[in-house]
Amino acid sequence: MWPRSAVTNHYHKAAFPENAGNNSKFVMVFGDSHLRSLVDGYVQMPKGDLHFGYSCTPGICAAALRKEVLNETLPEEPDLVCLIAPGNNLSKNTFQQAGKEFASLIRSAQGRWNKVVVIDFPNRLTVEFPYQDMLRQEYHRVAASMNVRYLSTVDHFPARNSDLWCRDGVHLSDDHGMPIFAQLIWCAAYFHLKVPQGIKTTLAAPRRTIRRVTPRLVVRGTPAAPPQR
Repeated sequence: MWPRSAVTNHYHKAAFPENAGNNSKFVMVFGDSHLRSLVDGYVQMPKGDLHFGYSCTPGICAAALRKEVLNETLPEEPDLVCLIAPGNNLSKNTFQQAGKEFASLIRSAQGRWNKVVVIDFPNRLTVEFPYQDMLRQEYHRVAASMNVRYLSTVDHFPARNSDLWCRDGVHLSDDHGMPIFAQLIWCAAYFHLKVPQGIKTTLAAPRRTIRRVTPRLVVRGTPAAPPQR
């Protein structure tokens, strides 16, 4: 069993890479229980010139995750910090309050590190999808207002494919769902670190993947309405 965090009293575990190459960039990922199999090593990140650290706190909401972000001690300065959008806020408060907590989370991360990107939470089969989309849209609005990239993942986890989830319908399965999620994190980090700002491109999945994944980057800001006829 994992130890409890002295900061939030949630179960918590951090994992950091070893023997990273000199030219490899360090990416630190903060999130809830979706990172558990990455922390414990049941699922591996795709190979490449990136190395990853993880801070996983199951059951955490945005306000508590902010505390972990502020207090986590890292072995080196990260080139990029990835925040997994906290899906646990679905049951914690209203969307407006969740948006405020999420903004504080991003602001705290930006206060410690220069580069921050947000990765969307996977859908839960136990919660109505429109309800989850409302929280997702609030997160996107907040991230766009703070000039932070927000990577959507919802299209890569279709509800008709139940193999992507564990039996609880909340967490992704280690053999099907989590490898895709790991690829999405890898691609988000690669895009942010390797592709200059302002360049429009389609993210390609890393080689030697289990499933083909083409992440879609959500456009920052409010999209313009189509012209009326």
